[in-house]
Amino acid sequence: MPEITDLPSAEDFRKGLFIQLVNADANRALLENAVYDSVEDMAAVVRCKVAEEGALLYSFRVTKDSLPLFRMGQSEVLAEAYKNTAAQEFQLRNTADILREELERQIEAGEVTEIQREVMEEMLAQESPLYVLTNQEKVNGANVMLCPVALQKVYEELGEPYYVLPSSIHEVMVVRESEDMDIGRMKETVKEVNLSTVEPEDLLSYEVFRYDGRKLSVAREDVPKVSETVDRVKHHKWTM
Repeated sequence: MPEITDLPSAEDFRKGLFIQLVNADANRALLENAVYDSVEDMAAVVRCKVAEEGALLYSFRVTKDSLPLFRMGQSEVLAEAYKNTAAQEFQLRNTADILREELERQIEAGEVTEIQREVMEEMLAQESPLYVLTNQEKVNGANVMLCPVALQKVYEELGEPYYVLPSSIHEVMVVRESEDMDIGRMKETVKEVNLSTVEPEDLLSYEVFRYDGRKLSVAREDVPKVSETVDRVKHHKWTM
């Protein structure tokens, strides 16, 4: 880590503020003195970037005790952090495209046999129903869930409402509503992945969320899907 000897200036502090979205229950002790907002079972924690070294980002968590040093209140710090976070560059990529890139890397490195290559290329020939949404750095990219403009752009690109499956604090998975995936099963999958794959410090949420073109909210199984509503309208028999 690069040597950091001085606190950032008030202006650098303001510019460096951003939101890190984490699981609230897993970070209960951390939140005692943190500047944060509650978001369902998550916490939007304020951090401040102090240095970058290649692909590495160095930052510190902003505490209530540190605010007098920078002459800012909690609400002002949160507002600046949200603004800076919303200004990030985000990327939406199909998981098949990501796996194809990894396959190409493995082929160039001689890590797969010809038979393995053929099998994997056949498997990746079509687009996957799953997309990965994160920021350009792929660090703390799950904070895109708090960026209305980014969520709306994803809605426009996919052309319909979609579900957001928390993957880790660094990224989320996205799936179109028309894929007709069962919400209960998606929640079970999120839970299984959290318990078996995600490191405790990277845990984000056990919920599944839905973006309807206006807002992001926890997905509910009793909410009619757009496709179901359209189907009912098509088959409705009007009577006088």
